Amino acid sequence: MTAVVYCRVHSSESKTPESLLKEQEKVIIKFASRYGYTILKSFLEISQFGCGFNRPQLQEMLKYIEVNPWRVKFLIVLEEERLSYSPAKLKK
Repeated sequence: MTAVVYCRVHSSESKTPESLLKEQEKVIIKFASRYGYTILKSFLEISQFGCGFNRPQLQEMLKYIEVNPWRVKFLIVLEEERLSYSPAKLKK
């Protein structure tokens, strides 16, 4: 089972958002290892907004998935809000 990882923190969540990103990634990698997922690539983002989809790493991840549909089978995030604070927008 292959997957990509998306981690995002809000720029005001901490004085060290980079460490929060790495902690999210660490938790996800541990989960992936435990359940047999192979991580193809991680996308880490510090952003000011979580509602829109115009975020560089999110867009890069979507392009990666589009170019590699036969390889990427799963997307792993720590929580749904890491993708969007508006879950209804995810369904569109």
